[in-house]
Order: sequence, then structure tokens, then C-alpha cells
Amino acid sequence: MASLIPRFAIRYGTDVFAAGCRATLAAKVPPVPNAGAPLDQRVFGNREMFWTGSGRQALSLLLVALKLGRGAKVGIPLFSSSAVAAAVKAAGCEPHYLDVDPRTLTLDPKEIARSRTRLSAIVPVHLFGNVADMDRILDAAAGVPVIEDTAQCLTGYWHGRLAGSFGIAGFYSFASSKCIPAGGGGMAVLNSNADGAMAAALRELVSKLEPRKRSDSLRSAVMQFAKTALFSRALYGPLGNRMRAGTEETGYLLAQVDARAIAPSSAAAVRRLIPGFTDRMLRQRENSLKLIGFLRDVSGIVLPVEPAAARYGYTLFPVLVGNTEERDNVRRIMLEHGVDTSEAHHNSAAIAAQNGYSGSCPVAEHVAGRVLTIPNFAELTTRDLERVSSVFITALNRARAAGRVRRIFEARAV
Repeated sequence: MASLIPRFAIRYGTDVFAAGCRATLAAKVPPVPNAGAPLDQRVFGNREMFWTGSGRQALSLLLVALKLGRGAKVGIPLFSSSAVAAAVKAAGCEPHYLDVDPRTLTLDPKEIARSRTRLSAIVPVHLFGNVADMDRILDAAAGVPVIEDTAQCLTGYWHGRLAGSFGIAGFYSFASSKCIPAGGGGMAVLNSNADGAMAAALRELVSKLEPRKRSDSLRSAVMQFAKTALFSRALYGPLGNRMRAGTEETGYLLAQVDARAIAPSSAAAVRRLIPGFTDRMLRQRENSLKLIGFLRDVSGIVLPVEPAAARYGYTLFPVLVGNTEERDNVRRIMLEHGVDTSEAHHNSAAIAAQNGYSGSCPVAEHVAGRVLTIPNFAELTTRDLERVSSVFITALNRARAAGRVRRIFEARAV
């Protein structure tokens, strides 16, 4: 299927690869982005930043620096990456799952208020580029430390303030499919309201991370460069889509909770990708708004909604359809018509059950069974977006027709 539109695109060109190789040969991690530089400040703000081995390692270190105590409960949304819970457990804490808002798909502040007395920290996730309602979250937290997961929200704003700048700290991920796809690594960020003891503890923890071997750093750069090629329009259909699942299962490009520092190649890639980042994400936002326009009149679906206080980054474009069967059929039909999609966090409840979750988040479970992300990346043309929208509508109509026929036969069988 040579014309297959990938679910997302990865920007990691020869210039980024070369920068990563040079840093690997020098065996030296470049400094964190300069918060005083205009380009860097637009992306990360003017805060104290620390390279980490991954986004989940960054969260784990921040929680350890808080010195919450073993077994402390940390509130996290059920509908999010399993990496969040993994980081909580790596810090010696226990995840306490909270439900999400059905429209924004981010942490519901009312859930915090119900559980606050049991929580030692709270991690709201700015999912798909959607900014959580930080005003209400901080009010509900009532002094409980808040650490923001901004792995998917580098260009999101709430009341004009950058996502990640509201709690005591935040963290970023630079894994292969994130906003800045450096092939790995992460960053922990302290805000001005973090206390001195936490800051000192985090600095010490980061200083003890193990340097990466040159072979690890080079492997990261090579694998990311290869994955970029596989996600190109030319190769994704015949090769990339088939190899994607196997590559993800091997974990070559997935961050791990371990004691290793960021690879020099990944740090160099982040710095190399920053200059064009905001413009690229602006084009992606414009593409997302076009998709909303094309799909606005389709009945029975839920499109991303942007509250008046927010400016979303639209890192991914989630659509909620009627139910799990409809979602699965839409995805299959869209792939047959040359558009790839993703079932984001569809198994979040099943994974959470391994950590003791027993069904207290009905909205998140319902959303996980209905959500589908469709292509919206910056490189898509208006014609591509029209094709994505048209294929989605065709697939949705066929899936609904098949569902009606199945229900008729089931009724007759009874």
C-alpha cells in the first residue's frame, strides 16, 4: 500500500542525525536549552531544567526528590500512557487512578477533590496537546504537590501561560514519536514555586545518572533516523506499517525507567530541532483546525474542543466514535483506504488493573473504548486532510451500516 498516509510523521533529518553523531563521538552531552534564548524560551519557558534518560525517568526523579515516602499515593488519570504509572512505581509510590473530563479527556478536577486526603502528589497529563484545567486542578489540590506531564503538550497554553508552568514541576519526553522526536531522553523542569529542598535533591539525583555508552548513543541516532525513513510517505505503506509493531515491542526507541542519563545524540537532536519546532507545531495546529471544519457536521462523534482559556497544541487529533466495535471497524476500513490511525491508550484499564485498579473511572474506560487518533501532522496538505476526512466519513458510514445489519440478525436470532 504505497499511498498509505502514516498516523504521524517524524522530523529527524540528516542534519539532526549528523549533530547526534558528532555529540556521540565527542562523548559529551550538550547543555540543556538556554532558557534565556528567545527560541528556547518559547518552547520550554524560563525555568531550571535537567536532562534525564526519559520522560518517565524525569517523573520518577521528581517524585523521589519530593521525599513522599514509600507507598505514597500519587493521583494520575486512568486515560493516559502506562509510562506514568510505571514512573510512579519506580519512585516507590503507588498510582491512584482518577477519572477524566469527557470533553477534554484530561484529568477531571472533581476527581482530585474526592481523593485529595489520600494523595501525596498529583500528576495531571496534558494529553494529545490538550491543556488540563490547571486553575481548577490547583484549587482542588489545595497544596498537594502538582507535577505536570507535558510530554505531548509543548505548545499548549492556559490563560496565556505555558503548559507545565503551573505546578511545582513538569517533565518532557523526547521519545521517537513525541513533539520533539529526538529518539529518546527527557527533561525534568522545576518551577519557581518548587522549594529549595526538592531542587537540591533533584540536582543530586540527576548528577548520579550513569552516562550512556557511545554504542547506545549511536544506536539511538541510527534507529531514529531509520524510523524517520520508515514513517515517510514513500516507505510507510510497503514497509513501515508492517515493521512498526515489531519495532515498538523490542523497545529500541521506548524510554525505560533506569539509572542511565540522556544519550548525547538525543540531547544534540533536541537542540537541533528547537529552531523549527514552533513553526511546525503551528502548521499542525492549523491542519487540526481544518480537520475540525471538515468533520464538524458529522453526527455521533466527538471532536477536540478548545475552551476559551486554552490554546491547544493538537499534538494528536483524537476523535470519539460510538463504541469499541465501531472504532475497530472504522480503523480497519480507513487502513484499507490508505489512512493509518491509532487506538490511543485503548488498554489503559487493563494495564491499570495490574496496579490494583478496580473500576472507579467509568468515563476514562468509556473513552478508551471509543477513541481513534487520525493523521493531522504538519506535512499534510489540504488535499491530504480532505482525503483523511473523506476516508473517515466513508469508514464511519460503513461501520454503522454493518452494525445495524448485525443488530438486525441478532434480534431475529433471539
